[in-house]
Amino acid sequence: VWHVSTFGDDLVGNGSSEFPFGTIQKGIESAGYKDTVLVERGRDQEKIDFLGKAILLGSHFIFDGLKSTVDSTLIQWEGEGSMVTFESGEYLSSVIRGFTLARGGDFFDPLIRCSGSSPSICDNMVVGNGSGSGIYCNDGSMAEIKRNLIRNCSGLGAVVLNVCYDAWVVNNTICNNHTCGIYIKYSDACIRNNIISDNEGFGIYVSKPGSWEVKYNDVFNQSENYGGLLDDQTDVNGNISADPLFVDPLSGDFQLTPGSPCIDAGDTSDSVPPEGGQWIDMGAFEYQLTGSRVVYRSHQIEDSSGNNNGVINPGEVVFISIGVKNIGPETAYNVRANLRTGDGLVLITDSLECFGDLEPGMIGESPGVFSFEVDPFCPDSHQIAFTLQTTDDQAVWNSGFSELVVRPYFVMTTIPDTAFVFRSDSTQLDLIVGSVGGFNSKVSLGFSELPSGTSGLFDPDTLFPPDSTIIKIYTTSDVVLGNFPIFITASGDGIENEKEFKLEVVECGDVNGDGLIDLADILYLANYYLKMGDSPPEPICRANANGDELLNLSDVLYIANYKFKGGPPPRDCRNYHN
Repeated sequence: VWHVSTFGDDLVGNGSSEFPFGTIQKGIESAGYKDTVLVERGRDQEKIDFLGKAILLGSHFIFDGLKSTVDSTLIQWEGEGSMVTFESGEYLSSVIRGFTLARGGDFFDPLIRCSGSSPSICDNMVVGNGSGSGIYCNDGSMAEIKRNLIRNCSGLGAVVLNVCYDAWVVNNTICNNHTCGIYIKYSDACIRNNIISDNEGFGIYVSKPGSWEVKYNDVFNQSENYGGLLDDQTDVNGNISADPLFVDPLSGDFQLTPGSPCIDAGDTSDSVPPEGGQWIDMGAFEYQLTGSRVVYRSHQIEDSSGNNNGVINPGEVVFISIGVKNIGPETAYNVRANLRTGDGLVLITDSLECFGDLEPGMIGESPGVFSFEVDPFCPDSHQIAFTLQTTDDQAVWNSGFSELVVRPYFVMTTIPDTAFVFRSDSTQLDLIVGSVGGFNSKVSLGFSELPSGTSGLFDPDTLFPPDSTIIKIYTTSDVVLGNFPIFITASGDGIENEKEFKLEVVECGDVNGDGLIDLADILYLANYYLKMGDSPPEPICRANANGDELLNLSDVLYIANYKFKGGPPPRDCRNYHN
């Protein structure tokens, strides 16, 4: 660890805690791979360059996690050029974390520049940059920009992504800028869990094509929230547009108040910071819980009154047991839960359960079960959204979950997809009948129509999915050679289904499968044997003209004799022992 303090000295200091350096740049120059440059509270007047080093530049925030530490560790620069520069191929292990970064004056350079570099810029407050952007990434940057407050910036945007590959802008609060919140040009980017509000330009503006993922953001109160090539994302992929309800934005406090719509509104797959809620919040500052807070944790369905397949089907009465958890720091007393839904295709028949007292971190399972009934005409793949309202003696909370209604049906697969058969012969293949959505009724099998000169059967011809059967196909001596579609019909519990497979009737000696035994077959087979330039015929037995179960030059001579000398026609492979 290399120590930097406003009371240090670059000339006499050695970077220890007793004799710190006086400038951050000296600490960076002295640091080696994966070292930490730790900056004491105070105000540093300098601009810095990471010099391509994989190091952590941090304030004491990396230890205490306090916003007040970020406020009191300030880096300023009043001259030209970017204040923080990454332009030597830095990657994600080059980290700047826990600072207030500010610059006055009428300068157009971005406050932080990432040019052809991909650093991690985390937990900072970027507050004011004259006429320039806050963070500017270009030339293939894959920077991670996380949990920063970015305000009072100008330029093309508070955050600019110009020809970036897989850049991440996650959980930032980007507010009160004199420009766009985020400006994207020819870039691939993930824009997630951000609060982007009250900016003078667009919230998010995409000027040129790229690949971007915009989800779980609160984009609110710009002249236009979305612009350029980006359509309005409100109410799409978890994006909202609502007043984030900051504590006191006029004085620079952009933490969330208890009623903020951004609390627990982030991507549910992201991890939640300590003392956070059920899900991660939007914005840079996770709301810190006080008191008790009981929310949904898990559920399990049971449909024994229906077909007992463990899946919600139309027309069923479903029982559901629900688990809750007290994620607050205090005990929740006399916890109750009320299950609700606004879905007109679902009727909740038992909606209230009691869980007793839950200590912090304690999980409660419902002593009884909730229940609901699904409309018999509910369509397949219908999503039911449930709200679980939990209360104790002090407060009320709402959390949610969803379930899918599946209309049971069955699917069919043949193995192989194409069956080969000779005249006056038979072949067989497997038919697998699978169950979807818990389908378990009897299925009857048949053929819609078979080609002339063929017949078929199933062994067995009824089954209960998931199961399989054998398809047997028989041919007569006069069946036409060629490829025929065969359609299997199946019905069960009012559901009709159809499956197609191919039947190819072949003749030994017809090596190339064109229905003729001629010079082309001789050349095809001879070329395969003598030059190895072609793949062997399919099926192989078609080329076994003399019926000895070997594929060799004897077959070439056998076909040639038949064609040119009037010998016997190619023998049926089945009878080669006779």
